[in-house]
Amino acid sequence: MVYFELLSLLFLSHVHGVASLPPPVRPSSLIDTPTGVVHYFAVGSNLSRHKLENRAPGNSTIKLLSFEPAVVEQHRLAFNLKGFPPLEPGMGGIEPSSTSTIHGALVSLSRSEYEKVWLSEGGGSSNPSYYEYPVSAVPYNSTTPIPAISFRARPHARLKTDASPSLRYLNLLILGATELNLHQSYLDYLKSIPTQNPSTFLRFMSVNSFFITGLMWKLKCRWLLKPSTTLLWLVYRPASSSRLSLFLSEVMSCFILAPLCVGGLGVRGFRKVLGKEVSPMMKMIMKRPKEEER
Repeated sequence: MVYFELLSLLFLSHVHGVASLPPPVRPSSLIDTPTGVVHYFAVGSNLSRHKLENRAPGNSTIKLLSFEPAVVEQHRLAFNLKGFPPLEPGMGGIEPSSTSTIHGALVSLSRSEYEKVWLSEGGGSSNPSYYEYPVSAVPYNSTTPIPAISFRARPHARLKTDASPSLRYLNLLILGATELNLHQSYLDYLKSIPTQNPSTFLRFMSVNSFFITGLMWKLKCRWLLKPSTTLLWLVYRPASSSRLSLFLSEVMSCFILAPLCVGGLGVRGFRKVLGKEVSPMMKMIMKRPKEEER
């Protein structure tokens, strides 16, 4: 969970300064059901039942009533939620598409347990990045559509074109899809998606930048990070770009991250003096994910 907490801090710093938007209207007809059961259609990392059950705030467990494969017609899997370039550029969500069908997990759970899911996706913030998007999901073993809620990126956090997911993030989707026994064609599609794989050095700089990012967030100075995040997006290139473009993007990203990395190393060193070692989770994410982990 340390990794995701740090990513959340960086994301908050990225969206800081965006004009405050009115909170999204929640689909009360799907949430306030007579039975008290909410149907949620997961398409991203929540395809993994274990991950979904253990992502509640405060380390509590999310109790699921059912968890089964399903499809939603005329929609696609999108990696258009602004992430954290160059390490985690694009996060997953659902998007309308007249030519696609998206597969995912149809989850049934109580209203109170669903609220834990919504909060874990930033639903409790004043300006959440997702909004609750109504869909009609058809379980694999049925032909009857079930009204459900999925998550779509809100306009202020939505990229105009999809970014590339990290290998770490895509591996979570593939693992969940495999466990859920989604159709082989969809699993093959997931495996074919190009992933963003920054060099070991750039990954090192990005991870160490999290330390100073977290400190600035705690000091309520995250607005100081906006220039660097803006520049990182300007030089970002998706994994499908040419080798030259990716190389130049990495070089420029290193220059942009250099001050944050130096500051982060200072914070990290100070924490070490105080006896606060780097967590095993942080050490793990500093290593380059292996392609064979798919």
